[in-house]
Amino acid sequence: MTWIATFSCHFFESTQYNTANEQEYSFDVGFWTVENFYWTRSSNNYITGSCVSWWVHASLRSSDVDAALEFGRIITLILSFFSLVAIAGTMFTMCAGIPRNLIQAAAIAFLLFGVFLLLSLTALASDKFCRDAVDCEMRKDAYLAIAGSVLWFVSAAATWFIPDANISHPDPVPVPANKAVVPPAPTNTAIIRTERMEQVTENGDGTRTKLTVVTVVRADGSKDVTETKETTTLPKVKKEVVEKIEEGQDGATVKVTTTTHYEDDGSKSIKVNREAMEAPETDDPPVEMT
Repeated sequence: MTWIATFSCHFFESTQYNTANEQEYSFDVGFWTVENFYWTRSSNNYITGSCVSWWVHASLRSSDVDAALEFGRIITLILSFFSLVAIAGTMFTMCAGIPRNLIQAAAIAFLLFGVFLLLSLTALASDKFCRDAVDCEMRKDAYLAIAGSVLWFVSAAATWFIPDANISHPDPVPVPANKAVVPPAPTNTAIIRTERMEQVTENGDGTRTKLTVVTVVRADGSKDVTETKETTTLPKVKKEVVEKIEEGQDGATVKVTTTTHYEDDGSKSIKVNREAMEAPETDDPPVEMT
C-alpha cells in the first residue's frame, strides 16, 4: 500500500478551469506521477488516463510541483525505501531470533511509518491543484495511505509483543559422536509373591490395635510395603463373684465359687467352681472307746 500510494497517480483528483475553451477538466495527481492529458482549444479535452512522470507530461512540468507535493514526495520516498528494509528484516527474523531491544526498535519504526504515511495527506493542501482549483477530491491512493497507516500501527503493536529469542528453550546437551546412546534396560515389574503379616496389641486404655503389613515382591527385586493400622475399643465386661461354703452328707466341706460375666449386649456367662476344703487340724487327743 505504501508503494502504491507513493508511485501511483491517483492520490487526489484536481478539477481545473481551461481558459482557452472555458471548460472544466479533471485529472488525477500523484507525488511522482500524474495522469496524462493535453490542453486543447477545442471543446473536448483529450485525457489518456495513464500515469506518466512529471518530467515527461504533455502539459505539466516538474516546476508545477508545489511545497505540499514536495513534502509528500520526500516522506513517501523514505517510507518506500525503509518498507523494503522492514520486509527483509521480517523475513530474516523468521529464520533467526533477534534480541529484545531490536524487536522494540522495529516496533517503534513501524509506528513512525504509520505516522509519516498519514502525513502524506498534506498533499491535499496543494495551492495549485487543490486550494486554487475548482475542486479537489481524494482518490483511491489516499484511502490506501490511510489503510496502510493502520496496518503499520497494527504491525508495531504485534512486533512489540514478539517474545525474546533469549528466553527460548535451552539447547539440548550435545552427545559426543564416539559415545553411543544406550537406552535403559527394560525392568520386569511382575509380582512374584505377596506377604501379609498381622499383629494385634491390646493397649492399657481398653483399646486394641491391629497392624497389617502387606509386602509385594517384584521380579526386579523391588518391594512395595503397605502398612495399615486399625484401632478398636474392647467391650466393657462386668464381673460378679460369689463364694459359698457347703457341707456335704459325708461331712466334707466344699467351697463353691460362682463367677458371672455381664457383657455390654446384655448377655451373661456363669462359671461354677467347686473346691473341697480340708478339715482343720486340732490338738485334742483321740478319744479311746471302752
